[in-house]
Amino acid sequence: MSGQSGGLGDGPGADRFERLLDDLLATGDGVLTGGGVAARLVPVTAIAFDERTILKCRYSCPAWGRRWTCNDDAWGPRELIPLLQKYEKVAVLTGVDGNELFPAGLAFERAAFARGYFWALAVAVTPCYTCPECTYPEADCRHKPDLRPESAMAGIDTIQTLDSLGIERRPGGAFLRASFVFME
Repeated sequence: MSGQSGGLGDGPGADRFERLLDDLLATGDGVLTGGGVAARLVPVTAIAFDERTILKCRYSCPAWGRRWTCNDDAWGPRELIPLLQKYEKVAVLTGVDGNELFPAGLAFERAAFARGYFWALAVAVTPCYTCPECTYPEADCRHKPDLRPESAMAGIDTIQTLDSLGIERRPGGAFLRASFVFME
């Protein structure tokens, strides 16, 4: 899995994800060096799951039906919640810059996989922000090896999760984004 698309987990910056994993496993908290991504390792029971998240996708998101990860054919909360609840722990990654956070989630997943967490799975790390327009449904995704479920499609109530963990959602007035890497 590692290095399949764009080398997010390989190369000169890969060791910073290894250090972040070390920090999380040792203390439960960490900050990605050289960037604005913070992380906290929590038990899977700290993640707020709710099937109603699909309603926000379907009825209020402009991406619904226009992306590979956000449509009637994509797996939703009913399929994903029971699978994600089988994991033991979750790295909650947060930052205000999606262009930094989302690739960091994928790179962290790959670092965890390389460390023996073979079931590691990143959620809410959409590569969709890199494409001016999605190819859905006319052609294959340009970043298919990087496709992962969106948090709402996976039934994760991000707001409730961040609130229950005491993570400020509007640091300095900015909108905090979150990605999740499930590990076992």
